[in-house]
Amino acid sequence: MSFELNPNLGKKIKKALQEGLEDASEVIQDKIKKNAPKKTGFLAKNINISNEDLKTRIGTDVEYAPYVEFGTRKMGAKPFFRPGIKESKDKALREFKDRL
Repeated sequence: MSFELNPNLGKKIKKALQEGLEDASEVIQDKIKKNAPKKTGFLAKNINISNEDLKTRIGTDVEYAPYVEFGTRKMGAKPFFRPGIKESKDKALREFKDRL
Protein backbone atom coordinates (compact mmCIF):
# COMPACT_ATOMS: atom_id res chain seq x y z
CA MET A 1 0.00 0.00 0.00
CA SER A 2 1.34 3.42 -0.86
CA PHE A 3 0.06 6.96 -0.67
CA GLU A 4 0.81 9.88 -2.87
CA LEU A 5 0.30 13.33 -1.51
CA ASN A 6 -1.14 15.98 -3.70
CA PRO A 7 1.89 18.03 -4.83
CA ASN A 8 -0.09 21.22 -4.25
CA LEU A 9 -0.97 20.28 -0.68
CA GLY A 10 2.20 21.78 0.75
CA LYS A 11 1.55 25.03 -1.10
CA LYS A 12 -2.04 25.11 0.12
CA ILE A 13 -0.99 24.51 3.71
CA LYS A 14 1.69 27.20 3.52
CA LYS A 15 -0.81 29.63 1.99
CA ALA A 16 -3.35 28.93 4.75
CA LEU A 17 -0.70 29.38 7.43
CA GLN A 18 0.48 32.65 5.87
CA GLU A 19 -3.09 33.97 5.62
CA GLY A 20 -3.78 32.97 9.22
CA LEU A 21 -0.63 34.75 10.31
CA GLU A 22 -1.67 37.86 8.39
CA ASP A 23 -5.15 37.81 9.97
CA ALA A 24 -3.69 37.42 13.46
CA SER A 25 -1.13 40.17 12.80
CA GLU A 26 -3.84 42.61 11.80
CA VAL A 27 -5.73 41.97 15.04
CA ILE A 28 -2.60 42.72 17.06
CA GLN A 29 -1.72 45.75 14.95
CA ASP A 30 -5.20 47.20 15.44
CA LYS A 31 -4.97 46.87 19.22
CA ILE A 32 -1.49 48.40 19.36
CA LYS A 33 -2.71 51.33 17.25
CA LYS A 34 -5.69 51.81 19.59
CA ASN A 35 -3.36 51.86 22.58
CA ALA A 36 -0.83 54.26 21.06
CA PRO A 37 -0.88 57.85 22.36
CA LYS A 38 -2.95 60.06 20.09
CA LYS A 39 -1.43 63.51 20.60
CA THR A 40 -0.58 63.78 16.90
CA GLY A 41 -1.54 60.28 15.74
CA PHE A 42 1.80 59.87 14.00
CA LEU A 43 2.91 56.93 16.12
CA ALA A 44 -0.35 55.00 15.65
CA LYS A 45 -0.29 55.61 11.91
CA ASN A 46 3.18 54.13 11.72
CA ILE A 47 2.62 50.75 13.35
CA ASN A 48 3.39 48.44 10.45
CA ILE A 49 3.23 44.77 9.61
CA SER A 50 5.57 42.88 7.36
CA ASN A 51 4.70 39.27 6.57
CA GLU A 52 7.06 37.07 4.65
CA ASP A 53 7.65 33.35 4.47
CA LEU A 54 5.64 32.49 7.59
CA LYS A 55 7.27 35.25 9.62
CA THR A 56 5.64 38.42 10.85
CA ARG A 57 7.06 41.64 12.18
CA ILE A 58 4.82 44.19 13.82
CA GLY A 59 6.71 47.32 14.64
CA THR A 60 7.48 50.90 13.91
CA ASP A 61 10.39 52.94 12.69
CA VAL A 62 9.28 55.96 14.70
CA GLU A 63 12.41 56.86 16.62
CA TYR A 64 10.68 57.95 19.81
CA ALA A 65 8.47 54.85 20.15
CA PRO A 66 10.78 53.09 22.67
CA TYR A 67 10.80 56.23 24.84
CA VAL A 68 7.01 56.26 24.90
CA GLU A 69 6.81 52.53 25.62
CA PHE A 70 9.49 52.39 28.32
CA GLY A 71 9.79 55.99 29.49
CA THR A 72 12.91 57.97 30.24
CA ARG A 73 14.32 59.37 33.43
CA LYS A 74 12.36 62.56 32.70
CA MET A 75 9.17 61.00 31.33
CA GLY A 76 7.08 58.15 32.62
CA ALA A 77 6.36 55.15 30.44
CA LYS A 78 3.13 55.02 28.46
CA PRO A 79 3.14 51.38 27.34
CA PHE A 80 1.04 50.72 24.26
CA PHE A 81 2.89 48.02 22.34
CA ARG A 82 3.29 45.24 24.89
CA PRO A 83 -0.20 45.71 26.33
CA GLY A 84 -1.58 45.66 22.79
CA ILE A 85 -0.04 42.26 22.20
CA LYS A 86 -1.23 40.93 25.54
CA GLU A 87 -4.77 42.25 25.12
CA SER A 88 -5.19 40.89 21.59
CA LYS A 89 -3.43 37.53 21.74
CA ASP A 90 -6.58 35.46 22.35
CA LYS A 91 -8.49 37.10 19.52
CA ALA A 92 -5.45 36.84 17.23
CA LEU A 93 -5.15 33.14 17.98
CA ARG A 94 -8.86 32.64 17.19
CA GLU A 95 -8.39 34.45 13.86
CA PHE A 96 -5.43 32.24 13.05
CA LYS A 97 -7.33 29.06 13.91
CA ASP A 98 -10.39 30.19 11.96
CA ARG A 99 -8.30 30.70 8.84
CA LEU A 100 -6.90 27.20 9.08
